[in-house]
Amino acid sequence: MPIEKLTNPTEYATRAFFDRPANVVVGQLAERVFVDGRPAGSLPYGDPLIIQVGDGETNREYRITEAEAYTPNEASHQWKGKRLAKLERMQPGEVVAFNHRGQFLSFIKTTGGENVFIRGLEDVETGQRFDSAHHVTTILGLQPWEDGRLVLVDEERARFERYDLVA
Repeated sequence: MPIEKLTNPTEYATRAFFDRPANVVVGQLAERVFVDGRPAGSLPYGDPLIIQVGDGETNREYRITEAEAYTPNEASHQWKGKRLAKLERMQPGEVVAFNHRGQFLSFIKTTGGENVFIRGLEDVETGQRFDSAHHVTTILGLQPWEDGRLVLVDEERARFERYDLVA
């Protein structure tokens, strides 16, 4: 559905936030923006979004510590065209998990075939860091080819919803 036809303010805000180029969105999602070829200590800083993950009764909050933007060309090259079609069909803000060499990786759809790869999270309460994409996907509760979506709660937070758990 085109963004102009959305009447729910939360859905409109979510779509408007994510329906932008991945290299713009990533800077408003992650504490550190991964840039290929740069040493970890020189990564540019972003403005991290907090993701609420849970079943409604027990929720945890995680800060996105590191993420990377992918253009359609980069995604097509990385996945040899196999997963780009799935990403292009998704709505902005939707999240999908892929299996790559035994590791589960989570991607947030932005605009067109662009997406953001979530590389790391930090538990807001405990400060524990999860610096592998596999851990990120496990925290979200996703298996390969499962998906969900991020819904903006406010300017600093988004709630993750797995599609199989959404009533």
